[in-house]
Amino acid sequence: LTERYNNNIDKFNESWGLQLKDFKDIQDLKKLPHNTDEALAVKQDFLYLVADTYFGKIKKAMQNAAPNHMYIGCRSAGITSAHEKVWRASGNHCDIVSINQYPVMDFDKNEIYVHITGESMEKAFGRMYEWTKRPLMITEWSFLSMDSGLPNTRGAGQRVRTQKERAIAGEMFLQSCMSLPYMIGHNFYMYLDYPELGARKTHPEDGNYGLVNSNDD
Repeated sequence: LTERYNNNIDKFNESWGLQLKDFKDIQDLKKLPHNTDEALAVKQDFLYLVADTYFGKIKKAMQNAAPNHMYIGCRSAGITSAHEKVWRASGNHCDIVSINQYPVMDFDKNEIYVHITGESMEKAFGRMYEWTKRPLMITEWSFLSMDSGLPNTRGAGQRVRTQKERAIAGEMFLQSCMSLPYMIGHNFYMYLDYPELGARKTHPEDGNYGLVNSNDD
């Protein structure tokens, strides 16, 4: 902020509606509320700076340790998990941008959407590709079926009624993903179901994520 406002605390105070004596006083504030579009833009630029620094340092470390390997990002938790500025910063450094994404299937319309936003796959991921200018990879996705005998009370993913519906939804999701020229791969979550009582106290998922059950069937 000192750099942004050319070390002029009066200019900063005027912009943010504060009465600080020095830029160091900012660190004593519990909050730095924004009341104008200008102030919001400053915060978003700072977010970009943090993200750009984060991805940049990891890229450099990877180049030093494993120069012949690709940097595929950090498996962000869904398309709405980060601000546009963060996605743009990731594209500056990642060879591939990775993202976990649990979709939603509309069986009446035979269409599939991105969770939360309700957008089509093409629209949602197309916007992300436009921001990053990098190939995308889905690093976690699944559907859970209620005929599996598991509670399915914990964890992400749409709950469907039968394994048949689960297969239909999975096929639709893969067809949608692989029709996108910038989507280079996916990672299904996961091989083995969680147990009915949950994996452990700190990881209580109890759902039908697997291709096989806990008896390896």
